[in-house]
Amino acid sequence: MDTNERRLHDAKLGAAIDNAAANLPDRYVISIEIEKGSAFVNLVDPNGIECNEFTDETLADEIYNAVARSIAEAKFEQSLLNREPKERLVDLRTDPSAVDKP
Repeated sequence: MDTNERRLHDAKLGAAIDNAAANLPDRYVISIEIEKGSAFVNLVDPNGIECNEFTDETLADEIYNAVARSIAEAKFEQSLLNREPKERLVDLRTDPSAVDKP
């Protein structure tokens, strides 16, 4: 890898890290594990569940995809929280008068 390629690679990695720092939902954590010859991106959700299924071509792409996954998961979790509580739902077995009458 020549000097210009290295600089571009480093800039993309820096931008991916900046993006994660700015956009990662609350209580999600991204960690990068580095060992000789490889690096891995791990995403941990607020429940402590770890996802390390990111196998993109570059480390920057793995970070971007981890952020995208965390945002999608957080939106899904929020949509569940916004649903009507079960106690507000009408149970027709116990309240037959709740059925719309013509």
